[in-house]
Amino acid sequence: MGLFLTIASTMAAISPWAMGYWTDGFGADASRQMRYMPPFITLGVLMIVAAFSAPIIAALGKPVDKAINPLTEIDPATMEAVV
Repeated sequence: MGLFLTIASTMAAISPWAMGYWTDGFGADASRQMRYMPPFITLGVLMIVAAFSAPIIAALGKPVDKAINPLTEIDPATMEAVV
């Protein structure tokens, strides 16, 4: 989970810079609306990939061991230590 968050946050931090670099490369064509179609198509494709990757990530994260069962009762000795 930590690796996923590290990669996701790094990409989120880099994306405004990358988009600015990409649009700076348009030069004089930056005023043409059609020039922005490739970045938005790329964004749409990445969003579709992200949407379909959620079930894959969920399948990879299945626990191997059994879950820890919660205590059903409080042991009186534990209550004495807490109070």
